[in-house]
Amino acid sequence: MKHTRKLYAQGVGIVTSALHHNHGSFIASSAAVQLLPLISAPIVSRLYSPTAFGAYAVFYALVVIIGSVASLAFHNAILLEEDDRAAVHAALLSFAATVATSAVLAMALFAMPEYWLRWAVGADTISILPLLPLTVMTSSGYMSLYTWCIRKGYYQQLARNKVILGVSTMLIQVSIGLMRLEAVGFVLANLLGYVLANFLLYRLFHIDISSSRPDMNFGSIKAQLKKYKELPLYSVPATLLNTLSSQLPEFMINKLFGAHQLGQYSLANRMVNMPLSFLASSIYDIFRQKASTEFTLSGSCKVTYGTFLALMILISVVLLVPTVLIVPELFPLIFGKQWNQSGYLIRVMVFLLAVRFISSPLSYIWIIRGKQKMDFLWQIGLFVISAAAFVFSHILFQSDSLPKALFMYSTMAGFWYAFCIYISFKYSK
Repeated sequence: MKHTRKLYAQGVGIVTSALHHNHGSFIASSAAVQLLPLISAPIVSRLYSPTAFGAYAVFYALVVIIGSVASLAFHNAILLEEDDRAAVHAALLSFAATVATSAVLAMALFAMPEYWLRWAVGADTISILPLLPLTVMTSSGYMSLYTWCIRKGYYQQLARNKVILGVSTMLIQVSIGLMRLEAVGFVLANLLGYVLANFLLYRLFHIDISSSRPDMNFGSIKAQLKKYKELPLYSVPATLLNTLSSQLPEFMINKLFGAHQLGQYSLANRMVNMPLSFLASSIYDIFRQKASTEFTLSGSCKVTYGTFLALMILISVVLLVPTVLIVPELFPLIFGKQWNQSGYLIRVMVFLLAVRFISSPLSYIWIIRGKQKMDFLWQIGLFVISAAAFVFSHILFQSDSLPKALFMYSTMAGFWYAFCIYISFKYSK
C-alpha cells in the first residue's frame, strides 16, 4: 500500500509538472477533441450501419497510410531549418510533394481496373475511392501547416483549431448522417473538416510568408531536395511500414470477414483506443523529457523507466479490467442492438490493448539509445506477426469467426509488444 501511494504521488507530480508548462491549453484541447467522438458515438452509431463503419475504416486506413508519406517526409524539414525563410521553402516543397503524390494517386485509381480495386478494398469501399486523392491531399497539407505552427509556437491557435476541426467534423457527421448517405457521409464530414482546418491554419502561414518573402524557384527547390534527400530515402520506408502495421487489421478483417464485421471491430476499436491513445501520447511526452534528462545526467534512464513502467501497468489495470467486465453489456444499450458484437470484441482484445498501451511511451528508450535500426526490424516483425495471426486463424479454424481471429491476433501481437517492453528495459540500463 505504501508503495502504491508513493507511485500515485510520483505519477501525479509528473503530470502536474507537465501541465505547468505553457502548453496547457494545447493539451486540454487535445483531450477535448479525443472526447468528441466518444460523445457523438451513440448518435452516429444509429445513423450509420456497421457496413458503413467498415467501408469507412478501410478508406480511413488508406488515408492514414498514404497521407503519412504523401509529403515524402519533407514536412520534417520545416522544423530542421534555422531561419524562417528556409523553413518556408521547406513547407512549399512539402506542399508540392503532397500535390504530386495526390495527382499520381488519382491517376492510378483512374487507370486501375475495377476488379483489382474490388479485390483490394472490397465492394463496399469502391464507391468512396474517388474522394481518396483529395482527402489525402487535405490531410497531408494539414500536417505541413500544423508543423509550421509548431515551429512558430502558435499553440493557442493550434488548440483552437483542434477544437474547431473536432466539433465541425462531429456536427457534419451527424448532419449528413440524417441524409442516410452511409460511408459517403463519413468521408464528406472528414474532408470538409480538413478543408476548414486548412483554411484557418493557412491564414497564419500566409501572414508569415508575406513577412519572409521567399524566393521559390527551380534552384531553391533543387537545393532543398539535395539538402534533405535522406528524408524520403529513410524516413518514408520506416513511416510506411509503421502505418501499414497499425492499419493491417482493418484490411485483413475486411478481406476475410467483410465490411459488416469490420464495422463491429471499428466501433469497438474507436471507443477503447481513442482515450487510451491520447493518454499514452500524453504520458509519452512526459516520459520523453524525463528519460532524456536522466540519460544526459547519468548515462542511463532505468529509474524513470521503472517508475513509468509501474505507472503504466497500474493505469492499464484500473482502466481495462472494468472495461472488460462492463462494456460488453453496455454496448447494446448505448449504441443500439446492432452493435452487440462490438462489446465482446473488446474483451478478446484486452491483452493486446493492455500491453500495447504499456509499451507505447516506454519504446522511446530505443530512440535515446540510437536503436532506430532495431526499431525498424521490430516493425517488420510486427507486420509479419499481425498478418500471420489472421492467416493462421483462417486456416486453423476454417470458420468465419472474427472473435477467434482477433483472439489469435491479440495473443501473438501482444507477446511481440511484451518483447518490446523487455528490450526497452534492457536498453534503459
